[in-house]
Amino acid sequence: MVSISGVIDSPTTSPPATAASAEGQPRERSARPDAELIEQARAGDRQALASLWCRYDQDTLAIARRIVGSPVDADDVYQEAALRFFTVLLSGNGPRPGSVRGYVLTIVRHVALDRLKRESREVPTVYEELDAPVASSIDDPSRVLAVNAFRQLPTRWQHVIDATVVKGLSPHELASALELSDNGTAALALRAREGLRQAYLLAHVQPSVNSVCSRIMVKMAQSLRGRAGKRAAELIQRHVRLHPACAQRYEAMRQANFELPPPRSIRSRQPG
Repeated sequence: MVSISGVIDSPTTSPPATAASAEGQPRERSARPDAELIEQARAGDRQALASLWCRYDQDTLAIARRIVGSPVDADDVYQEAALRFFTVLLSGNGPRPGSVRGYVLTIVRHVALDRLKRESREVPTVYEELDAPVASSIDDPSRVLAVNAFRQLPTRWQHVIDATVVKGLSPHELASALELSDNGTAALALRAREGLRQAYLLAHVQPSVNSVCSRIMVKMAQSLRGRAGKRAAELIQRHVRLHPACAQRYEAMRQANFELPPPRSIRSRQPG
């Protein structure tokens, strides 16, 4: 029997620690077809097993990060999914040739969702704060995206949402802890909720490795939520004409925005 930990820990198969390592230094890919690798992996060939998994490692990392949000958690999901995949193949089971990618990504999704279920105490609260229609299951993609969005917020905003939604504190009750006026606290709570909605829109699209596209994506979310001016809107339109991938991202965010309530005015200028 092949040692699973040996496959995981070998230099050929050890998953990248960060997105940069996966995107910036692509691994050497085996030219052998999936069918051959599957047969050899089931026979106990460690190299074939590693090559088959690594063939789709960038896709698996992208899916894991999209679901769980945190790069650290995504790496844990990647490792656990790899163990499941190796165990299945070494037992003589697993995917048929031509279905390996879908099989691998299904395992990753299941592992990532299992992880979120263990943290399910966050989910109803975050989703409720979006004022979006309540999903019926933790497996609902919108709930997953809501949790991811919440995790991207500044700690101060997370604290305010937790205090006002979970604990039910009023702005007056929270103001002294934040060292703000009642009006300033109310404005901060509104800003945090609106920040969550913008993060929710961004969670619907794959991140871009292009720094310019990444900045435009933030402006897209701000614009859709009424937080960007005419100049930003013109910049977005010029950008999407030149970048088809960003045009698709914008449309995905635009559709997601229909789930959310219209933005409210934030008048206070106190720092958040």
